[in-house]
Amino acid sequence: KRFSPEAMERLRQYVWKGNVRELRNTIERLLIMVPGEIIQLNDLPENIRYTQEEANGRHSSANTLKEFKEMSERAFLADGVRENGWNVSKTAEVIDTPRSNLYKKLEQYQITQDEDG
Repeated sequence: KRFSPEAMERLRQYVWKGNVRELRNTIERLLIMVPGEIIQLNDLPENIRYTQEEANGRHSSANTLKEFKEMSERAFLADGVRENGWNVSKTAEVIDTPRSNLYKKLEQYQITQDEDG
């Protein structure tokens, strides 16, 4: 498989907090999950697909403070479990919350590895 120029550029621009392991896991998932021979920008996980400015603009679609808080919390949690390889116990420890609370939040926001990669 190959990456489109746009997808490759976004992968280069992304700040890989999880370092090479996060990059490797992302590439492996893309190679397995994306049909066809070319991986496009839209195939990338949402947190990589959008620049920080674009992500901030997406949050501006919230109409209320409550909606904004929920959108922000969901994004924070999805990024957290993704960065920790979907290890809920480790993520709970890193973000300093009880594991049972994190499970409830993942269910509440319907955060899954299939959907949030």
